Amino acid sequence: TYSISALAPGYVSADDASMRLYRPGETATLRLVKGGVITGRITDSTGEVLVGVQVKIQRLRDLNGKAVRNGESSMWGDQYQTDDRGIYRVYGLLPGVYIVGIESTSTERWMGGGGNEAPTYYPSTTRDAAVEITVRPGDEVTGIDVRFRGGQGHAISGMVSGATDSLQPYRSAGLGLLHAGTRQLVAASSADQTKVFVFFGIPDGEYELFARMSSGKEENGSSSAPQRISVKGADVTGLNLRMTAHGSISGRVILEPAKSGEAKCETKTPPVMEEILVRSQSLLRNPRSLNALLAETDEASDRPIAPNEKGEFTLLNLEPDAYRIEPDLPGETWFVHSMTLPASGTSKTKTDAARSPLNVKVGEKLSGLEIMLAEGAASLSGRITAKKEGGNLPANLRVHLIPAEATAADDVLRYREEFAEKDGSFAFKHLAPGKYRLLARSITDTEKDNSRPAAFDATERLKLRKDAEAANNELELKPCQRVKDHVLRW
Repeated sequence: TYSISALAPGYVSADDASMRLYRPGETATLRLVKGGVITGRITDSTGEVLVGVQVKIQRLRDLNGKAVRNGESSMWGDQYQTDDRGIYRVYGLLPGVYIVGIESTSTERWMGGGGNEAPTYYPSTTRDAAVEITVRPGDEVTGIDVRFRGGQGHAISGMVSGATDSLQPYRSAGLGLLHAGTRQLVAASSADQTKVFVFFGIPDGEYELFARMSSGKEENGSSSAPQRISVKGADVTGLNLRMTAHGSISGRVILEPAKSGEAKCETKTPPVMEEILVRSQSLLRNPRSLNALLAETDEASDRPIAPNEKGEFTLLNLEPDAYRIEPDLPGETWFVHSMTLPASGTSKTKTDAARSPLNVKVGEKLSGLEIMLAEGAASLSGRITAKKEGGNLPANLRVHLIPAEATAADDVLRYREEFAEKDGSFAFKHLAPGKYRLLARSITDTEKDNSRPAAFDATERLKLRKDAEAANNELELKPCQRVKDHVLRW
């Protein structure tokens, strides 16, 4: 499985395809549009231009208002320098809402010293009062001039302890300081060889501080719980961020081909083990966990992995929490038949790992997870149309596919949900054969941002079944059946 990117100076991807993955045989269309530009002049408090000053461009949201991942601004980085006229010009910006600031005019700070000037944001203010700048594709936003305020900031310092060792030489804990209200990254640093860290130039405010050390392919990482920091007119010193070891979940994927007499789907290119992907999704049960703090802004939290040719995989860097395992399958012929853990204690029955989340404790290494794939998957695609001629559909629609059989009421793997496109179209793949009911629900923007499937909750499953029975949109999918152009009335 591959990721593909296209780079051209001054251009950016027109689609949010940074995490889009492709498998051999698929067609990738990469559409680039002219990137945006922000330009302006940097001066000091007397109006004199500042030469060689670092300017930081930070993207806060996309044009739809969705918060973006920390550090995601342009393809060329997010720090720039003024020329001999005090002018900066940043091109190749992704569409979205930005703020512009000067972190310091102190040369020694950028050389790793102790410059402690507080950042100044456009036009000449603090972070909380920064004026936001909207950039659309191809726009050149001019006149974003910043006058440096020259205010004094404060230092935040301390040390990291606990699980700070690594098998990789020169590897140390990375630290992040987030604004408590916006969850946007304010500053980043790393601990030195003596486990000490320091941030300079931090203005008064409320922050969340954390330390994290990710692993390589074979070594687990560690992290600290977020620590709330209040900066009020003075340095904050003597902090201790205690890091604990991450856990892991290992197992294997098993392909169970159709038996004699069972349906065997025809396909030109049978899927192979290396094209399967497995990811873990945190249920964020602890609101003060690092997972919860970084849920919307951390790219590392949703990276899938591929099993080896034997189907073996290990999900590393799992903070203590409850997790769901989500396989992503190639082709159309396979579906997830079961996910189980070995029997424990006196029980001789395997644990259903799809119905109940997997709880990972500090440093715990869960093993023996089996993801059984069966052949004969069905697929369903169609469109939601207004029941009344000429009627409009709601802006956000979610389509649920619910097993109709009473015996499958708690078979979580049979429940599926997808967002409908703007034209009302929807599609489901990798479905177990059986009887289903279709249900469309109108949802809010907040609900759309929630990636947790409704069927994970037992109470919500019951409600889905009742609503689906009342809607009475039932169909039966046979092995390998491809249902297209199905019409669901709204």
